[in-house]
Amino acid sequence: MTDIAHILLVIVYNLLYVYFVILVVAILLSWTPLIHTKFYGFIEKITDPFLNIFRGYIIIGQFDLTPTLGIFLYYLLLTFMQRLL
Repeated sequence: MTDIAHILLVIVYNLLYVYFVILVVAILLSWTPLIHTKFYGFIEKITDPFLNIFRGYIIIGQFDLTPTLGIFLYYLLLTFMQRLL
């Protein structure tokens, strides 16, 4: 792998990792009263396009556990990319 391709892969991996952290924060905050803040609204705008793909498939009572599946698949992608580095 050339140096430029490696550098680009590292940059993409780091950006995807930051997005992963934001996804985890959004899911954790969704279980708190902070969902009514502007901060959560901002995080929700960033994460909803990805999480909406998975919503509504695994619902237990009032809890939608499907975003957990989305986080798991996203983590698998990050793990695969990390091995390429």
